[in-house]
Amino acid sequence: MRFNTGKWVAGSLITLGVLGMVFTGVQELRRMKHLTQGTLAAPFTLERWSGGPLTLGELRGKVVMIDFWATWCPPCVEEMPTLVRLAREYEGRGLVFIAASRDEALTWKADVSVFSDKRSPELTQFAAYADDTVGDAYNVHVLPTLYFIDRSGKVHEAHSGYADEAELRSLIEDALKGGT
Repeated sequence: MRFNTGKWVAGSLITLGVLGMVFTGVQELRRMKHLTQGTLAAPFTLERWSGGPLTLGELRGKVVMIDFWATWCPPCVEEMPTLVRLAREYEGRGLVFIAASRDEALTWKADVSVFSDKRSPELTQFAAYADDTVGDAYNVHVLPTLYFIDRSGKVHEAHSGYADEAELRSLIEDALKGGT
């Protein structure tokens, strides 16, 4: 039996590559942990699309639904019109929606304006800019990432990835009830 060095090297390299990808994936999953439910939400100051700052502190007493998203993110684009519609529907029950853009700092307002004109005309009233400091404070490594902050300023729930309307309604209802 003849030993084929080329096949052995290729097989070893493939194995090492797969192991490297698994290791990287595990590290990324560790990094992607949401803030712990029941802990105080990280304070933030966001720049509103309409101008001026928006702080978490000024929203105390409301249930905050903050969606970290971007105009270039396909699941975000799909989900945003539903989030805006649900935000309008539930605002009378104490829900505040923030569409926290993770687009580029220099172009986010223009990007959100174009998106709003094409896909979701009411979006700009909810839009704000979340810089890297805020994104890091909320462990945002995947878009969209949605957080619910309860009336006392604690993390109630977090969700990464696309959510359909039924799932969003369930998350909102649960947050408004306080998780009971």
